[in-house]
Amino acid sequence: MPAIRRQASSLVIARVAPDCDGRVDPADVLMELDENTALVTLGIANAEVGTTQDLAPIAAAATRIGAAFHIDAAQAPARNAKRKKVVHPEDMPWELSRHGLLKHLMNEGMNTRMETVDAYMLIIPPGSRSGKHRQLAEECLYVLEGRGYDLHQDYDVEITDTYHWAPQAEVKRYEWEAGDVIYIPPNTASQHFNADPERPVRLISAVNRIYKASGLNDLEQLEDAPEYRPGVKVTPEMVQDFLRPRRKVSESA
Repeated sequence: MPAIRRQASSLVIARVAPDCDGRVDPADVLMELDENTALVTLGIANAEVGTTQDLAPIAAAATRIGAAFHIDAAQAPARNAKRKKVVHPEDMPWELSRHGLLKHLMNEGMNTRMETVDAYMLIIPPGSRSGKHRQLAEECLYVLEGRGYDLHQDYDVEITDTYHWAPQAEVKRYEWEAGDVIYIPPNTASQHFNADPERPVRLISAVNRIYKASGLNDLEQLEDAPEYRPGVKVTPEMVQDFLRPRRKVSESA
């Protein structure tokens, strides 16, 4: 992988060798970058063994110093032949995350053909809420089941050599129900609330992965979901409990 530097009227090419698995260590690349670097170019997959490269940290570093970032995808067909076009339920991992109970439908760690979209299903128990996060990427959610509302807070952002975020004063509320689509703009803090005390909510989220690949995956978790417990392994019984309808208990006179 070469990095090209400006040096007076000439160009200097620095090359970084892959390891025995055909993967370039991002740390080795970062050591070659400085304010004179004009271009960073990297093959998305190794031609001999098909190993894919970790692009995000290299793309982020190139963006920070103002260098162009070029990806050679000529080996993508060989790599894609080993990737899934159909993902079965047993291959979709569950996670009790800070944002809530997630079933990952598609992401870069699942060996699928999808290059640009991360998708998951979020389950919110009756009367509960998701975590609250702010992210640079825009997000789209389909309401598969339930009813509730979102709270959105826009942020003003200034991008120089770092990001500077400032929340706006207004918090906006948006009502939704099954069959609706929720759009969350870039630079927005958002949180989902289940307004039904008896039935769960299921949301399908899709986010463009290009932000992450370009080093712009700025995501800040501002509040955890009430059910979040660090290190807890998701079991079928836990999923069923999240989905279990709650019944109102009426008090006798």
